[in-house]
Amino acid sequence: MKQIFNYGCAALVSTFVVGNAAAQTVKKVGKERPNVFLFIADDWSAPHAGVYGDKTVKTPAVDYVAQNGVLFTDGFCAAPTSTSSRAAVLTGRYSHALQAAGNLWSCFPKDIKTYAWILQEHGYEVGYTQTGWGPGVYEEGAWADNPAGDYRPNFKKHVQKAQAENKPFCYWYGSKYPHRPYPKGWGEMNGIDPNKLEVPEFLPDNAETRTDLADYYFAVERMDYELQEAIKVMKEAGELNNTLIIITGDNGMPFPRAKASLYDAGTRQPFIVMWADQIKPGRISNEQVSLVDIAPTFLDAANAQTSEIMHGKSLLPYLINDEPLNRPFINGGRERHGYDARPNHGGYPVRTLRDGQYLLIHNFRPDRWPGGDPIAPKDGKRGFHDVDGSPTKEYMLDHKDDADMNIYFRRAFDKRPEYELFDVKKDPNQFNNLAADKRYAKVLKRMKKQMLQWQKDTQDPRAESDTDIWDTYPYYGKKAAGNKKNVNAMPKVGKKPAKKNTNKK
Repeated sequence: MKQIFNYGCAALVSTFVVGNAAAQTVKKVGKERPNVFLFIADDWSAPHAGVYGDKTVKTPAVDYVAQNGVLFTDGFCAAPTSTSSRAAVLTGRYSHALQAAGNLWSCFPKDIKTYAWILQEHGYEVGYTQTGWGPGVYEEGAWADNPAGDYRPNFKKHVQKAQAENKPFCYWYGSKYPHRPYPKGWGEMNGIDPNKLEVPEFLPDNAETRTDLADYYFAVERMDYELQEAIKVMKEAGELNNTLIIITGDNGMPFPRAKASLYDAGTRQPFIVMWADQIKPGRISNEQVSLVDIAPTFLDAANAQTSEIMHGKSLLPYLINDEPLNRPFINGGRERHGYDARPNHGGYPVRTLRDGQYLLIHNFRPDRWPGGDPIAPKDGKRGFHDVDGSPTKEYMLDHKDDADMNIYFRRAFDKRPEYELFDVKKDPNQFNNLAADKRYAKVLKRMKKQMLQWQKDTQDPRAESDTDIWDTYPYYGKKAAGNKKNVNAMPKVGKKPAKKNTNKK
């Protein structure tokens, strides 16, 4: 992996419609429509794979795809929470443009098509396994199955069905790993030495955290084994060379100051693309890419024209023809994660803008606790419900007043100012907020202006008004009373109604 691309960026990323550009790209490569395969892990952060330089975790399947494709060092999710992140993947839209699907445990908008829906319209055999879109619900009879496709747990049979019908296949493999829970000591029992791994700087370095990280690492290795089996299926079926493969995760690792946060540990994702027939192998790219780019990339490869508005852009011109992305920044955001994290089911709204040097974070409700209230509003017990439960979290809370622990606690759980500005080159962990530093006043002003324009361009309700509409959307998780079927869904092409699948985690 010696070839490194570092193109300059000059123009604003704009909303576009997949259509003629897709046809032009496919004509250039002159090939039949490929299969498209997405492997999306649950709660997997970069750089936790061998090919990204992690010295502990063993990921031979991920490494194989990278060595035969293109590895992106700057891949980011659109939202650091699974339901909205996966909705952004499927639609190519930022989560604030997805109505209720901008929240965890929500319902899917009825008026927005997914790339899976569009590819089915264009003759693809479409399916998914394990975790598709979600967690959330969809109306019985409106969607025949999950918005990611029909539930097809046996990938081999799915490929065989497509071949028998002379169709290309579209498959979403949503691994449940490395999502929690983990049996404590799982990693060490399976050969991962907690004493030899590298602890991220935003987490305390102690025995509890090291054991927890080792357990997470082993879950990553379980995920990699699933990918290995899927690659084996494609090889044996003779489909590997004509399959466009993308590997990524939905959001960051399930640790404090990672998942559900807009810092890099919550948003930076492994992002690897392989298409043996079309993409030169063994390349490393530091172009900024977003998970909203997946849908337009798949549609472009399939020459599937659609009028759907997408905020992402196809990566194929760059991957195949070395055309620069001309992307000066990428964006992200979040709304409500935990339902009972704050009084009145309030979320923690955030938007971000990131260029090659700086990350701007706009916390719209700085009066709220980012990880949830310290005391849970509903039951009066220990709070911070926006942060996944874990041994690391519990240790940090139990020892938050210790001299050596307080800094980690405050970074993960304390309230934050309205604006945060970080030099990501000098400060990769985003510890030093520059927003109040007069030396960066021009940078802050420029990026605030760019962010507002991006919000307007992508129909963000927060661009025009001080709204908390997401706090009013129904929640369909286990804790919600009166959990009913989704009334915001869209019919699927050519299928009869099927039993509702809540896609629980």
